[in-house]
Amino acid sequence: MTFCVGFAYLQSERVDNFTWALQMLKEQITGGEVEVIVTDRDLALMNAVECVFPKAVNLLCLFHVCKNVKAKCKMTVFPKKKQVQIMEAWEALVYSYDETQYYMNLANFEGICSSSSIFNDYVHDQWLIPHKERFVEAWTNRVMHFGNTTTQRVESAHWSLKRILQDSIGDICSVWETINSMIVLQHSEIIASFEKSIIQKVHRHSNRLYANLRGVVSKNAIDHIAAEFDRVKYVGIDKSECRCTIRRTHGLPCACEIARYSMIPRSIPLDVIHVWWTKLTFHDDGLGKPSKLSVKHEIEVIVKKFDELDVPGKIALKEVIVKKFDELDVPGKIALEGKLREIAHPSTTSMCPPVDKVKTKGAPKKGKSKISKRDKSTKRDPSWWEYVDASVRCSGTNACSTVTSNKVQQPRPSVTKLTPRPFTWNE
Repeated sequence: MTFCVGFAYLQSERVDNFTWALQMLKEQITGGEVEVIVTDRDLALMNAVECVFPKAVNLLCLFHVCKNVKAKCKMTVFPKKKQVQIMEAWEALVYSYDETQYYMNLANFEGICSSSSIFNDYVHDQWLIPHKERFVEAWTNRVMHFGNTTTQRVESAHWSLKRILQDSIGDICSVWETINSMIVLQHSEIIASFEKSIIQKVHRHSNRLYANLRGVVSKNAIDHIAAEFDRVKYVGIDKSECRCTIRRTHGLPCACEIARYSMIPRSIPLDVIHVWWTKLTFHDDGLGKPSKLSVKHEIEVIVKKFDELDVPGKIALKEVIVKKFDELDVPGKIALEGKLREIAHPSTTSMCPPVDKVKTKGAPKKGKSKISKRDKSTKRDPSWWEYVDASVRCSGTNACSTVTSNKVQQPRPSVTKLTPRPFTWNE
């Protein structure tokens, strides 16, 4: 489940701007160190990450890496059949499961690219030599990234926010309200996913191996384990054949572990599951600081208003409300505090009055510039590889881009999905 932890307005994309935003984010994190951060190859952002989170592993988005390599291939390698061969060799290279296989695939890749020195130099100088540890599976599979090796989640969340905002000319108050509405919706969706993992029963999860996990860990975690269980018949208890990738990247039992539990026989114990998969509630598990919220004042006012009750009745009422308050998470405490405040102080309310509608007459006054659709658009500028895709596709047809004094009309670039790989989960 994707959720947002922060939003930032940046004047520019420089190191100091990124550093400030990341420092503000770091101040809000109370549950331990940040271990993995996935970005694109923005050197300013990467330097800021290294400065603020020096212990974190900075992975590069595999999707954007492959898109840039493919765009360069289209520009420098001909004919098209050769491009297909090179990209197949590149895909085998980035999905190498260990260093030995990586160098074997690298030799094959260099052999295929021997006649394309420009492309070969680009791949080595821009990606493999300085950054291979950040996106090649032989190295990223050593990091517990829970399947996050691309910025797909961030891109999707950003697109959802822009769709709700509709334009880029809103003031800070309207944007704040929009973001708040989106977070409230995300909060509800996360609660629903928690309830789904706790209550919903899936036939595939009825195996006795999952008896200790059902209703306790995320349903997605059991799906991952079930996929590993399907591999047991091929790998058995052989670690070299299993490779134990999902144990390192997801903190879940791999095929050879599951095989040993099946041989005993024994259900998979809960303590071999990473705690990240067992978080099915918003309650603070002691990781945060004590809550500063209190309803002491509201309780006292309410007790005074119920003069008709005897002393035991008042005490019982206070104890019930305080107990209920202590059992709630922070959002629940805030909601209950607001309700009690309205009861204690009926002359006040947390609701805001509707905005007065401004009446206007006549046609717009002359001299005021009209904001164009482009000026208020939330659409981002195309990436370099998108321009390349569009130009290559255009060169093969008669419908080329038309340039006018106001805008450039280009064929809309399409996004080709990468071949799905095991142990990645995008839900």
